[in-house]
Amino acid sequence: MKTCKIHDLLRQLCLSKAHTENVMHVMNGNDLEAIDNQRRMILLSEVEEKYDYGPRNSSGIVRTFISMGVVALPKEMCSIVSEFKLLKVLDVLSVLWYDFSSVIPELVHLRYVSARIEEAPSLAKLRSLQTIILRRYFSGSVRPITLELQPLDIWRMSEIRHMDIDWPLYISNLVEAEQTLFLNNLQTLYLYNSPCVAEIIRRTPNLKKLKILYRSKLPDSLSILQDLETLHIKEQENIDPMIISRDISLPNLKKLKLFRTRIPWEVVNLLANLTNLEVLNGNRAFVGTDWKVDEDVVFHKLKYLRLYVCFDLERWELAAGSDNFPMLEQLKLYVLPKLEEIPESIGEIMTLKSIRIVDCSSGVNTSARKIQEEQESLGNYELQFEIVLVC
Repeated sequence: MKTCKIHDLLRQLCLSKAHTENVMHVMNGNDLEAIDNQRRMILLSEVEEKYDYGPRNSSGIVRTFISMGVVALPKEMCSIVSEFKLLKVLDVLSVLWYDFSSVIPELVHLRYVSARIEEAPSLAKLRSLQTIILRRYFSGSVRPITLELQPLDIWRMSEIRHMDIDWPLYISNLVEAEQTLFLNNLQTLYLYNSPCVAEIIRRTPNLKKLKILYRSKLPDSLSILQDLETLHIKEQENIDPMIISRDISLPNLKKLKLFRTRIPWEVVNLLANLTNLEVLNGNRAFVGTDWKVDEDVVFHKLKYLRLYVCFDLERWELAAGSDNFPMLEQLKLYVLPKLEEIPESIGEIMTLKSIRIVDCSSGVNTSARKIQEEQESLGNYELQFEIVLVC
């Protein structure tokens, strides 16, 4: 669970109880108080230079510091974070105008860090780190931004579980003396501009979520990742389509998101061999005029299908009718200007809950209305239709 919604009165009660029992200290604009004797601090709004926010007695006990939606903080307040020597959670990603490169290495007890940096920080002392999310720092100056890629050494961080680093950072290459190092606890990994993806994957065999983005060199196969549940490949126009056919043995893959991969439709059919695939999301991902789904091609567990911007797709045929997608619940079609129609048998899928069409051809719109009329004539009023025309 990433987020939850609660009633505003319940939220106020939670905040009040948290403050009374010293579970956390919420700092909120004009209500800002001194942060003495606080273990967990959450900043909800901008603060001004005039306030006294420096720690008097708290630097030795603070364990959590979180900034939520705060873009700018006084430099003095950011700098005192390095005095929280026992800090375990540092989430300041929302703070755009401060470089935490020198702060992070000083907090040797960190388990979770999410921040903006200008230079790759040294992580040698952070042996307890489990989650690391790093983004580029916005200096706000007119000087040219350094474009050189910066290596980040993670290979001795045995506890690391989730890693998301953005350009210009990349995971450093292993030297020969480090050939025995593996990150067996790593579950989530985002790779941007990474030159050695194949070697990284070989040393992170227990990944559950993998994103390969922006001109990272793809490996010949991903089949070593038997626990992989989510795969996102972005902007790989030179992708070898056979990487999919080689990887049909991924038994736990549930979500596949492809962006600018330009995979032929006949190769897309091979994805039906991913027996647990539930979500297929393609954005400028597929090429070709015809998508013919043969009778023996069955997406057994696919619930969500999204096709976004397929300029050349003209015909979509389902040889087995509704049996090609027996579990489909949501169909979303965006910007398919040449597609002649939606297969009529789509409406016969018993599990289908909604069809959403945005900026597609008149033929697609007409066939969708026809499916709606037919289903309503059969008493199926639960199937939701939405057709959006973009001028």
